[in-house]
Amino acid sequence: MSDLSSGPIRYRQLTAIIKATKPRSIVEVGCWDGQRAIQMATEALKHHPVVAYWGYDLFEDATEETDARELNVKRHVTLDEINATLTKFRDSNPGFSFLLLKGDTRQTLTNDQTEMAYRFDDGTAVGPREAEFVFIDGGHSVETMRSDMEALAGCPVVVMDDFYLEDEDGKRPDITKFGCNSLIDGVKAWKQLADKDSVKDGGHVRMVVRGWEPRVNLVVKTKNCVPEDEIRENIRYSLSRGLPEVAECVPHGNMAIMCSGGPSLIGRLDDIRAYAAKADARIVCVKHSHDTLLGQGIVPWACVLLDPRSHVRDFIEKPHPKVTYLAASMVHRTTIDQLIEKGARVFLYHASVGANEKDIIKKGHMIQGGSTSATRGVPVLYALGFRKFACYGYDSCYYTKPDMKEKTPNGEPRYFEVEVLGRKFWTDGELVAQCQDFEQIIRQGFLVDLETYGDGMIPHIHRQLNGKKASFAETFDAR
Repeated sequence: MSDLSSGPIRYRQLTAIIKATKPRSIVEVGCWDGQRAIQMATEALKHHPVVAYWGYDLFEDATEETDARELNVKRHVTLDEINATLTKFRDSNPGFSFLLLKGDTRQTLTNDQTEMAYRFDDGTAVGPREAEFVFIDGGHSVETMRSDMEALAGCPVVVMDDFYLEDEDGKRPDITKFGCNSLIDGVKAWKQLADKDSVKDGGHVRMVVRGWEPRVNLVVKTKNCVPEDEIRENIRYSLSRGLPEVAECVPHGNMAIMCSGGPSLIGRLDDIRAYAAKADARIVCVKHSHDTLLGQGIVPWACVLLDPRSHVRDFIEKPHPKVTYLAASMVHRTTIDQLIEKGARVFLYHASVGANEKDIIKKGHMIQGGSTSATRGVPVLYALGFRKFACYGYDSCYYTKPDMKEKTPNGEPRYFEVEVLGRKFWTDGELVAQCQDFEQIIRQGFLVDLETYGDGMIPHIHRQLNGKKASFAETFDAR
Protein backbone atom coordinates (compact mmCIF):
# COMPACT_ATOMS: atom_id res chain seq x y z
CA MET A 1 0.00 0.00 0.00
CA SER A 2 1.15 3.51 -0.77
CA ASP A 3 2.78 5.32 2.12
CA LEU A 4 1.15 8.73 2.48
CA SER A 5 2.80 9.59 5.77
CA SER A 6 5.77 11.14 3.99
CA GLY A 7 6.41 12.92 0.73
CA PRO A 8 4.46 15.79 -0.83
CA ILE A 9 1.40 16.87 1.11
CA ARG A 10 -0.72 17.79 -1.90
CA TYR A 11 -0.98 14.23 -3.23
CA ARG A 12 -2.94 13.18 -0.16
CA GLN A 13 -5.91 15.14 -1.49
CA LEU A 14 -6.32 12.59 -4.28
CA THR A 15 -7.76 10.07 -1.84
CA ALA A 16 -10.54 12.42 -0.73
CA ILE A 17 -11.45 13.32 -4.32
CA ILE A 18 -11.56 9.64 -5.31
CA LYS A 19 -13.71 8.99 -2.24
CA ALA A 20 -16.14 11.72 -3.28
CA THR A 21 -16.32 10.93 -7.02
CA LYS A 22 -16.06 7.10 -6.79
CA PRO A 23 -14.61 6.37 -10.26
CA ARG A 24 -14.18 2.84 -11.57
CA SER A 25 -11.90 3.95 -14.41
CA ILE A 26 -8.73 5.98 -13.81
CA VAL A 27 -6.07 7.47 -16.09
CA GLU A 28 -2.76 8.69 -14.74
CA VAL A 29 -0.36 10.67 -16.88
CA GLY A 30 3.03 10.32 -15.23
CA CYS A 31 3.15 7.06 -13.24
CA TRP A 32 6.65 7.46 -11.85
CA ASP A 33 7.06 4.73 -9.16
CA GLY A 34 3.42 3.54 -9.15
CA GLN A 35 2.57 4.73 -5.63
CA ARG A 36 -0.02 7.28 -6.75
CA ALA A 37 -1.69 4.56 -8.82
CA ILE A 38 -1.93 2.36 -5.73
CA GLN A 39 -3.20 5.26 -3.63
CA MET A 40 -6.00 6.05 -6.08
CA ALA A 41 -6.91 2.44 -6.81
CA THR A 42 -7.03 1.54 -3.10
CA GLU A 43 -9.72 4.14 -2.49
CA ALA A 44 -11.62 3.39 -5.72
CA LEU A 45 -11.78 -0.33 -4.88
CA LYS A 46 -13.68 0.55 -1.70
CA HIS A 47 -16.57 1.61 -3.92
CA HIS A 48 -16.39 -0.83 -6.86
CA PRO A 49 -15.44 -4.51 -7.16
CA VAL A 50 -13.47 -3.77 -10.34
CA VAL A 51 -11.33 -0.73 -11.15
CA ALA A 52 -9.54 -0.17 -14.48
CA TYR A 53 -6.35 1.90 -14.60
CA TRP A 54 -4.26 3.23 -17.50
CA GLY A 55 -0.81 4.66 -16.83
CA TYR A 56 1.18 6.78 -19.30
CA ASP A 57 4.87 7.61 -18.89
CA LEU A 58 8.21 7.80 -20.69
CA PHE A 59 9.62 5.27 -18.21
CA GLU A 60 13.19 4.34 -19.27
CA ASP A 61 12.88 6.40 -22.47
CA ALA A 62 13.34 9.55 -20.35
CA THR A 63 16.67 11.30 -20.88
CA GLU A 64 18.54 14.30 -19.55
CA GLU A 65 17.16 16.19 -22.55
CA THR A 66 13.53 15.34 -21.72
CA ASP A 67 14.18 16.10 -18.03
CA ALA A 68 15.30 19.62 -18.97
CA ARG A 69 12.44 20.11 -21.43
CA GLU A 70 9.78 18.86 -19.01
CA LEU A 71 11.27 20.19 -15.74
CA ASN A 72 11.60 16.67 -14.32
CA VAL A 73 13.66 16.26 -11.15
CA LYS A 74 12.68 12.68 -10.28
CA ARG A 75 14.74 9.58 -10.94
CA HIS A 76 13.86 7.48 -13.96
CA VAL A 77 11.85 4.34 -13.26
CA THR A 78 11.59 1.54 -15.81
CA LEU A 79 8.41 0.06 -17.20
CA ASP A 80 9.38 -3.33 -15.77
CA GLU A 81 9.74 -1.84 -12.27
CA ILE A 82 6.28 -0.26 -12.35
CA ASN A 83 4.76 -3.36 -13.90
CA ALA A 84 6.16 -5.44 -11.04
CA THR A 85 4.84 -2.97 -8.44
CA LEU A 86 1.33 -2.91 -9.87
CA THR A 87 1.27 -6.66 -10.49
CA LYS A 88 2.05 -7.23 -6.81
CA PHE A 89 -0.80 -4.88 -5.88
CA ARG A 90 -3.16 -6.66 -8.28
CA ASP A 91 -2.27 -10.03 -6.76
CA SER A 92 -3.62 -8.72 -3.43
CA ASN A 93 -6.49 -6.84 -5.08
CA PRO A 94 -7.88 -9.02 -7.92
CA GLY A 95 -10.43 -6.39 -8.90
CA PHE A 96 -7.64 -4.11 -10.10
CA SER A 97 -6.86 -4.13 -13.83
CA PHE A 98 -4.07 -2.03 -15.32
CA LEU A 99 -2.39 -1.17 -18.61
CA LEU A 100 0.89 0.74 -18.86
CA LEU A 101 1.75 2.71 -22.01
CA LYS A 102 5.29 3.93 -22.73
CA GLY A 103 6.16 6.97 -24.79
CA ASP A 104 5.61 10.69 -25.27
CA THR A 105 1.96 11.40 -24.40
CA ARG A 106 1.78 13.85 -27.28
CA GLN A 107 1.74 10.70 -29.38
CA THR A 108 0.54 7.89 -27.08
CA LEU A 109 -2.52 9.80 -25.81
CA THR A 110 -3.51 11.12 -29.23
CA ASN A 111 -3.23 7.74 -30.99
CA ASP A 112 -6.31 5.57 -31.45
CA GLN A 113 -7.33 4.31 -28.00
CA THR A 114 -10.03 1.86 -29.12
CA GLU A 115 -8.02 -1.30 -28.45
CA MET A 116 -7.19 -0.08 -24.94
CA ALA A 117 -10.81 -0.07 -23.75
CA TYR A 118 -11.75 -2.10 -20.68
CA ARG A 119 -15.04 -3.99 -20.77
CA PHE A 120 -16.81 -4.18 -17.42
CA ASP A 121 -19.16 -6.99 -16.40
CA ASP A 122 -22.20 -4.84 -17.20
CA GLY A 123 -21.07 -4.72 -20.83
CA THR A 124 -19.81 -1.14 -20.67
CA ALA A 125 -16.59 -0.59 -22.61
CA VAL A 126 -14.51 2.35 -21.33
CA GLY A 127 -11.34 3.64 -22.94
CA PRO A 128 -8.75 5.99 -21.49
CA ARG A 129 -10.29 9.07 -23.05
CA GLU A 130 -13.65 8.24 -21.40
CA ALA A 131 -12.19 7.47 -17.97
CA GLU A 132 -14.17 8.81 -15.03
CA PHE A 133 -11.11 10.22 -13.27
CA VAL A 134 -7.85 11.60 -14.62
CA PHE A 135 -4.68 12.70 -12.85
CA ILE A 136 -2.23 14.63 -15.08
CA ASP A 137 1.26 14.78 -13.60
CA GLY A 138 3.58 13.90 -16.48
CA GLY A 139 5.61 16.37 -18.49
CA HIS A 140 5.60 19.83 -16.96
CA SER A 141 6.11 21.93 -20.10
CA VAL A 142 3.13 24.02 -21.14
CA GLU A 143 3.09 22.31 -24.54
CA THR A 144 2.92 18.80 -23.08
CA MET A 145 0.36 19.72 -20.42
CA ARG A 146 -1.84 21.40 -23.03
CA SER A 147 -1.70 18.28 -25.21
CA ASP A 148 -2.54 16.01 -22.25
CA MET A 149 -5.39 18.24 -21.15
CA GLU A 150 -6.90 18.43 -24.63
CA ALA A 151 -6.57 14.68 -25.24
CA LEU A 152 -8.49 13.98 -22.01
CA ALA A 153 -10.99 16.81 -22.29
CA GLY A 154 -13.90 14.37 -22.48
CA CYS A 155 -13.25 12.91 -19.02
CA PRO A 156 -15.63 14.23 -16.34
CA VAL A 157 -13.15 14.75 -13.46
CA VAL A 158 -9.58 15.87 -14.11
CA VAL A 159 -6.90 16.78 -11.56
CA MET A 160 -3.73 18.48 -12.81
CA ASP A 161 -0.54 19.01 -10.89
CA ASP A 162 1.93 21.84 -11.33
CA PHE A 163 0.05 25.04 -10.68
CA TYR A 164 2.91 27.25 -9.51
CA LEU A 165 2.82 29.95 -6.83
CA GLU A 166 5.42 32.45 -5.72
CA ASP A 167 7.23 31.77 -2.46
CA GLU A 168 8.12 34.34 0.20
CA ASP A 169 11.04 35.53 -1.95
CA GLY A 170 8.86 35.97 -5.04
CA LYS A 171 10.35 32.92 -6.78
CA ARG A 172 8.55 30.31 -8.86
CA PRO A 173 9.17 28.37 -12.10
CA ASP A 174 8.70 30.23 -15.36
CA ILE A 175 4.96 29.83 -15.94
CA THR A 176 5.32 30.85 -19.58
CA LYS A 177 7.24 27.61 -20.15
CA PHE A 178 6.12 25.25 -17.37
CA GLY A 179 3.02 24.31 -15.40
CA CYS A 180 -0.68 24.68 -16.03
CA ASN A 181 -1.11 28.31 -14.89
CA SER A 182 -1.47 29.72 -18.40
CA LEU A 183 -3.77 26.87 -19.48
CA ILE A 184 -6.41 27.47 -16.82
CA ASP A 185 -6.02 31.22 -16.32
CA GLY A 186 -9.48 32.75 -16.27
CA VAL A 187 -11.25 29.42 -16.80
CA LYS A 188 -13.85 29.13 -14.02
CA ALA A 189 -14.18 25.35 -14.43
CA TRP A 190 -10.74 24.86 -12.85
CA LYS A 191 -10.35 25.25 -9.08
CA GLN A 192 -7.19 25.30 -6.98
CA LEU A 193 -6.86 22.69 -4.23
CA ALA A 194 -5.69 23.82 -0.83
CA ASP A 195 -2.47 22.01 -0.01
CA LYS A 196 0.84 23.06 -1.51
CA ASP A 197 4.47 21.93 -1.50
CA SER A 198 7.78 23.68 -2.05
CA VAL A 199 9.52 23.56 -5.43
CA LYS A 200 13.23 22.67 -5.42
CA ASP A 201 14.54 25.91 -6.95
CA GLY A 202 11.95 28.24 -5.44
CA GLY A 203 8.18 28.61 -5.41
CA HIS A 204 5.25 26.45 -4.37
CA VAL A 205 3.13 23.99 -6.31
CA ARG A 206 -0.56 23.09 -6.03
CA MET A 207 -2.97 20.82 -7.85
CA VAL A 208 -6.10 22.04 -9.67
CA VAL A 209 -9.34 20.20 -10.40
CA ARG A 210 -12.13 20.32 -12.99
CA GLY A 211 -15.44 18.49 -12.63
CA TRP A 212 -15.57 18.53 -8.83
CA GLU A 213 -16.19 21.50 -6.60
CA PRO A 214 -13.74 21.76 -3.70
CA ARG A 215 -14.83 23.69 -0.65
CA VAL A 216 -11.75 25.34 0.68
CA ASN A 217 -13.09 27.75 3.27
CA LEU A 218 -15.27 26.99 6.24
CA VAL A 219 -17.88 29.72 5.91
CA VAL A 220 -20.83 29.89 8.31
CA LYS A 221 -22.63 33.16 8.98
CA THR A 222 -22.05 33.89 12.65
CA LYS A 223 -24.76 35.35 14.85
CA ASN A 224 -22.83 37.52 17.27
CA CYS A 225 -23.98 37.32 20.89
CA VAL A 226 -22.76 40.84 21.78
CA PRO A 227 -22.85 44.14 19.85
CA GLU A 228 -20.24 44.64 17.15
CA ASP A 229 -18.80 47.66 18.97
CA GLU A 230 -18.07 45.45 21.99
CA ILE A 231 -16.35 42.86 19.79
CA ARG A 232 -14.20 45.55 18.21
CA GLU A 233 -13.27 46.97 21.62
CA ASN A 234 -12.31 43.49 22.82
CA ILE A 235 -10.06 43.08 19.79
CA ARG A 236 -8.36 46.41 20.41
CA TYR A 237 -7.68 45.45 24.01
CA SER A 238 -6.32 42.00 23.16
CA LEU A 239 -3.97 43.48 20.57
CA SER A 240 -2.76 46.03 23.10
CA ARG A 241 -1.49 43.27 25.42
CA GLY A 242 1.26 42.27 23.01
CA LEU A 243 0.42 38.57 22.91
CA PRO A 244 1.86 36.28 20.21
CA GLU A 245 -0.49 35.39 17.37
CA VAL A 246 -1.32 32.16 15.57
CA ALA A 247 0.47 31.86 12.23
CA GLU A 248 -0.54 29.64 9.31
CA CYS A 249 1.58 26.49 9.56
CA VAL A 250 2.78 23.88 7.11
CA PRO A 251 0.56 20.74 7.13
CA HIS A 252 1.88 17.83 9.20
CA GLY A 253 0.85 14.35 10.28
CA ASN A 254 -0.29 15.02 13.85
CA MET A 255 -3.91 14.40 14.88
CA ALA A 256 -6.04 16.87 16.85
CA ILE A 257 -8.30 15.21 19.43
CA MET A 258 -11.10 17.77 19.73
CA CYS A 259 -13.02 17.63 23.01
CA SER A 260 -16.25 19.58 23.21
CA GLY A 261 -18.49 19.77 26.27
CA GLY A 262 -21.30 17.43 25.24
CA PRO A 263 -22.50 14.82 27.74
CA SER A 264 -20.99 11.92 25.77
CA LEU A 265 -17.47 13.18 26.56
CA ILE A 266 -17.42 11.53 30.01
CA GLY A 267 -18.03 8.10 28.53
CA ARG A 268 -15.08 8.49 26.16
CA LEU A 269 -12.35 9.51 28.58
CA ASP A 270 -10.47 6.22 28.23
CA ASP A 271 -10.28 6.77 24.47
CA ILE A 272 -8.92 10.27 25.03
CA ARG A 273 -6.35 8.99 27.55
CA ALA A 274 -5.16 6.49 24.96
CA TYR A 275 -4.69 9.29 22.45
CA ALA A 276 -2.86 11.39 25.06
CA ALA A 277 -0.19 8.68 25.24
CA LYS A 278 0.53 8.89 21.50
CA ALA A 279 3.36 11.08 20.25
CA ASP A 280 1.43 12.22 17.16
CA ALA A 281 -1.81 13.20 18.98
CA ARG A 282 -2.69 16.55 20.55
CA ILE A 283 -5.65 16.88 22.94
CA VAL A 284 -7.61 20.11 22.33
CA CYS A 285 -10.45 21.26 24.59
CA VAL A 286 -12.92 24.14 24.68
CA LYS A 287 -14.15 26.14 27.69
CA HIS A 288 -16.84 23.61 28.67
CA SER A 289 -14.45 20.63 28.66
CA HIS A 290 -11.41 22.39 30.13
CA ASP A 291 -12.05 21.60 33.78
CA THR A 292 -13.62 18.22 32.98
CA LEU A 293 -10.44 16.92 31.36
CA LEU A 294 -8.11 18.42 33.95
CA GLY A 295 -10.28 16.97 36.72
CA GLN A 296 -9.79 13.52 35.17
CA GLY A 297 -6.01 13.90 34.98
CA ILE A 298 -5.96 14.63 31.24
CA VAL A 299 -3.91 17.71 30.42
CA PRO A 300 -4.91 19.16 27.04
CA TRP A 301 -2.30 20.44 24.64
CA ALA A 302 -4.47 23.44 23.84
CA CYS A 303 -7.76 25.12 24.74
CA VAL A 304 -9.74 27.04 22.09
CA LEU A 305 -11.69 30.12 23.28
CA LEU A 306 -14.09 32.12 21.09
CA ASP A 307 -16.97 33.59 23.12
CA PRO A 308 -16.67 37.39 23.60
CA ARG A 309 -18.73 37.45 26.81
CA SER A 310 -17.21 37.99 30.26
CA HIS A 311 -18.45 34.72 31.77
CA VAL A 312 -15.79 32.77 29.85
CA ARG A 313 -13.25 33.56 32.57
CA ASP A 314 -15.29 31.37 34.94
CA PHE A 315 -14.52 28.29 32.82
CA ILE A 316 -10.76 28.84 32.96
CA GLU A 317 -10.40 30.16 36.50
CA LYS A 318 -7.41 27.85 37.01
CA PRO A 319 -5.43 27.77 33.74
CA HIS A 320 -2.90 24.95 33.52
CA PRO A 321 0.76 25.85 32.82
CA LYS A 322 1.11 23.07 30.21
CA VAL A 323 -1.97 24.15 28.22
CA THR A 324 -1.69 26.61 25.34
CA TYR A 325 -4.76 28.87 25.29
CA LEU A 326 -5.77 29.72 21.72
CA ALA A 327 -7.90 32.76 22.39
CA ALA A 328 -9.84 34.66 19.75
CA SER A 329 -8.78 38.29 19.78
CA MET A 330 -12.45 39.16 20.37
CA VAL A 331 -12.70 37.38 23.76
CA HIS A 332 -13.58 39.63 26.69
CA ARG A 333 -10.79 41.67 28.27
CA THR A 334 -11.39 40.01 31.64
CA THR A 335 -10.65 36.62 30.05
CA ILE A 336 -7.39 37.95 28.61
CA ASP A 337 -6.44 39.62 31.89
CA GLN A 338 -7.08 36.49 33.92
CA LEU A 339 -4.99 34.29 31.62
CA ILE A 340 -2.10 36.75 31.66
CA GLU A 341 -2.24 37.39 35.42
CA LYS A 342 -2.14 33.64 36.13
CA GLY A 343 0.84 33.07 33.86
CA ALA A 344 -0.95 31.08 31.17
CA ARG A 345 0.58 30.49 27.75
CA VAL A 346 -1.69 32.46 25.36
CA PHE A 347 -1.78 32.83 21.58
CA LEU A 348 -4.29 35.01 19.77
CA TYR A 349 -6.11 34.08 16.60
CA HIS A 350 -8.43 36.33 14.63
CA ALA A 351 -11.98 35.06 14.12
CA SER A 352 -13.90 36.40 11.17
CA VAL A 353 -17.37 37.20 12.56
CA GLY A 354 -18.63 40.07 10.40
CA ALA A 355 -17.95 42.86 12.90
CA ASN A 356 -15.68 44.85 10.59
CA GLU A 357 -12.79 43.42 12.55
CA LYS A 358 -10.42 43.83 9.57
CA ASP A 359 -10.50 47.59 10.19
CA ILE A 360 -8.64 46.86 13.43
CA ILE A 361 -6.67 43.75 12.48
CA LYS A 362 -4.43 45.08 9.74
CA LYS A 363 -2.25 41.97 9.66
CA GLY A 364 -2.80 38.40 10.69
CA HIS A 365 -4.55 35.27 9.47
CA MET A 366 -8.36 35.57 9.61
CA ILE A 367 -10.07 32.29 10.47
CA GLN A 368 -13.54 31.56 9.12
CA GLY A 369 -16.34 29.30 10.27
CA GLY A 370 -18.03 28.09 13.39
CA SER A 371 -20.30 29.90 15.82
CA THR A 372 -18.95 27.98 18.84
CA SER A 373 -15.42 27.27 20.01
CA ALA A 374 -16.00 23.58 19.26
CA THR A 375 -16.70 24.15 15.58
CA ARG A 376 -14.37 27.14 15.16
CA GLY A 377 -11.67 24.97 16.70
CA VAL A 378 -11.38 22.81 13.57
CA PRO A 379 -10.38 25.68 11.24
CA VAL A 380 -8.13 27.09 13.98
CA LEU A 381 -6.27 23.78 14.20
CA TYR A 382 -6.35 23.52 10.41
CA ALA A 383 -4.48 26.83 10.27
CA LEU A 384 -1.92 25.25 12.60
CA GLY A 385 -1.28 22.49 10.06
CA PHE A 386 -3.56 19.74 11.38
CA ARG A 387 -5.32 17.62 8.76
CA LYS A 388 -6.55 14.74 10.97
CA PHE A 389 -9.25 15.20 13.61
CA ALA A 390 -11.09 12.99 16.12
CA CYS A 391 -14.07 14.74 17.73
CA TYR A 392 -15.53 13.81 21.12
CA GLY A 393 -18.41 15.43 22.98
CA TYR A 394 -19.84 16.96 19.80
CA ASP A 395 -23.44 16.01 20.65
CA SER A 396 -25.61 19.06 19.86
CA CYS A 397 -28.58 17.44 21.55
CA TYR A 398 -30.12 16.51 24.88
CA TYR A 399 -30.37 12.87 25.89
CA THR A 400 -33.30 13.47 28.27
CA LYS A 401 -36.36 15.46 27.26
CA PRO A 402 -36.04 19.08 28.41
CA ASP A 403 -38.91 21.26 29.58
CA MET A 404 -40.56 21.95 26.22
CA LYS A 405 -42.56 24.80 27.72
CA GLU A 406 -39.47 26.86 28.54
CA LYS A 407 -39.13 30.07 26.50
CA THR A 408 -36.22 32.18 25.26
CA PRO A 409 -36.01 35.86 26.33
CA ASN A 410 -37.90 36.86 23.15
CA GLY A 411 -40.73 34.46 23.92
CA GLU A 412 -39.86 31.69 21.48
CA PRO A 413 -39.72 28.02 22.54
CA ARG A 414 -36.23 27.32 23.84
CA TYR A 415 -36.24 23.61 23.06
CA PHE A 416 -37.69 21.68 20.14
CA GLU A 417 -37.50 18.33 18.43
CA VAL A 418 -35.88 17.81 15.05
CA GLU A 419 -35.88 14.81 12.80
CA VAL A 420 -32.50 14.31 11.18
CA LEU A 421 -31.95 11.61 8.57
CA GLY A 422 -34.32 9.15 10.20
CA ARG A 423 -33.71 10.00 13.87
CA LYS A 424 -35.31 12.46 16.27
CA PHE A 425 -33.35 14.64 18.70
CA TRP A 426 -34.18 17.18 21.42
CA THR A 427 -32.13 20.29 20.87
CA ASP A 428 -32.15 24.09 20.81
CA GLY A 429 -31.31 26.87 18.36
CA GLU A 430 -27.67 27.23 19.40
CA LEU A 431 -27.04 23.50 19.05
CA VAL A 432 -28.75 23.34 15.66
CA ALA A 433 -26.52 26.24 14.56
CA GLN A 434 -23.56 24.13 15.72
CA CYS A 435 -24.79 21.32 13.46
CA GLN A 436 -24.98 23.76 10.58
CA ASP A 437 -21.40 24.77 11.29
CA PHE A 438 -20.35 21.15 11.37
CA GLU A 439 -22.06 20.38 8.09
CA GLN A 440 -19.71 22.89 6.51
CA ILE A 441 -16.78 20.99 8.02
CA ILE A 442 -18.11 17.70 6.63
CA ARG A 443 -18.26 19.30 3.18
CA GLN A 444 -14.49 19.95 3.43
CA GLY A 445 -13.73 16.22 3.55
CA PHE A 446 -10.90 16.46 1.04
CA LEU A 447 -9.11 18.87 3.39
CA VAL A 448 -9.24 16.84 6.58
CA ASP A 449 -9.46 13.27 7.82
CA LEU A 450 -12.24 13.70 10.37
CA GLU A 451 -13.96 11.22 12.68
CA THR A 452 -16.75 11.79 15.18
CA TYR A 453 -17.63 9.66 18.21
CA GLY A 454 -20.80 9.30 20.24
CA ASP A 455 -24.52 8.91 19.62
CA GLY A 456 -25.49 12.57 19.37
CA MET A 457 -26.80 14.60 16.47
CA ILE A 458 -23.44 15.63 14.99
CA PRO A 459 -21.98 12.08 14.89
CA HIS A 460 -25.26 10.89 13.34
CA ILE A 461 -25.13 13.58 10.64
CA HIS A 462 -21.48 12.81 9.99
CA ARG A 463 -22.12 9.09 9.56
CA GLN A 464 -25.08 9.66 7.27
CA LEU A 465 -23.73 12.52 5.16
CA ASN A 466 -20.08 11.58 4.82
CA GLY A 467 -19.56 11.48 1.06
CA LYS A 468 -23.17 12.41 0.27
CA LYS A 469 -24.62 15.64 -1.12
CA ALA A 470 -27.73 16.45 0.94
CA SER A 471 -27.89 20.08 2.07
CA PHE A 472 -28.46 21.32 5.59
CA ALA A 473 -31.96 22.47 4.66
CA GLU A 474 -32.77 19.05 3.22
CA THR A 475 -31.36 17.29 6.27
CA PHE A 476 -33.45 18.90 9.01
CA ASP A 477 -37.16 18.52 9.55
CA ALA A 478 -38.21 20.54 12.60
CA ARG A 479 -41.18 19.17 14.53
